[in-house]
Amino acid sequence: NNNTQKLHTYGYFIEKNGVKIVECKICKYKHILPLPTKEELEKFYKNNYQESTPSPNFEDKKETIFKNTSLSGNQQKRILDIGCWGGDFLDLFPSETWSKVGIEPNPQKAAMAEKKGIKVYKQVLEKIDFNQLGKFNAINLSFILEHILNPKEILEIIYRQLLYSKGIICVEVPNEFNPLQEAIITSLKLERWWISIPDHINYFNFNTLRRLLKATGFEIVLEETSFPMELFVLMGENYIKNSAIGKKAHQQRLEFETNLLTAGMNDFKRKFYQLLPKLNIGRSVIIYAKKPK
Repeated sequence: NNNTQKLHTYGYFIEKNGVKIVECKICKYKHILPLPTKEELEKFYKNNYQESTPSPNFEDKKETIFKNTSLSGNQQKRILDIGCWGGDFLDLFPSETWSKVGIEPNPQKAAMAEKKGIKVYKQVLEKIDFNQLGKFNAINLSFILEHILNPKEILEIIYRQLLYSKGIICVEVPNEFNPLQEAIITSLKLERWWISIPDHINYFNFNTLRRLLKATGFEIVLEETSFPMELFVLMGENYIKNSAIGKKAHQQRLEFETNLLTAGMNDFKRKFYQLLPKLNIGRSVIIYAKKPK
């Protein structure tokens, strides 16, 4: 809110369409200024709802969560997917050993998830009564933090209220202001196309998301990314203003990963995607973190 904003100090970064994107010295990540109100955001999403593309790394996420959670006896583990969409990710977890809960405000997608046997809370995140959710062994938070007013507060609620001791969280956000994007800006003289106001309020990279998770109390388990799509632009396939080229680039990325899987090289693919964060490149930031004892 505006009162909170007055308490923060900012390093000026860039301005687009009259809105500043600042490096907040309190939040420790980039966000727009001024921040929209909750009412403005609700109105925006009501009038500008867009389809989203499911994450292509569901199986990899499931594998990492499996490796980092354990059962005692016949106890059923619990998993929460915040922004579960149609429930495709939660559907990968066997109902015999996992109790599955989703948060999804879109009624059509929520209904699809419910048909898969998932308990769904059909509200926007800011209106959820977190006390009614209970605790979880694993929580997935994909492409949520960039849209909300209070990422730090949500992570603190997850840490204090929603996650069991030794529970794991998987957070995925777009990797923005990364070196490949800046190379495109410099070489092709384009505007920063990834700035989307007010849809994207916050802008993260590996350093800032890692720092935010650690400040909340989490211990980092693993960092990885997805295919650095900006490479296509740097190789002459400029999809930024051409959706047809974008579809072709997306298909080429899928073929790259599918061919590695066919060759039995999924471990190689994951190691490749776990090396790229060292250079802060890759289309998304994916960080797995645990709540310690």
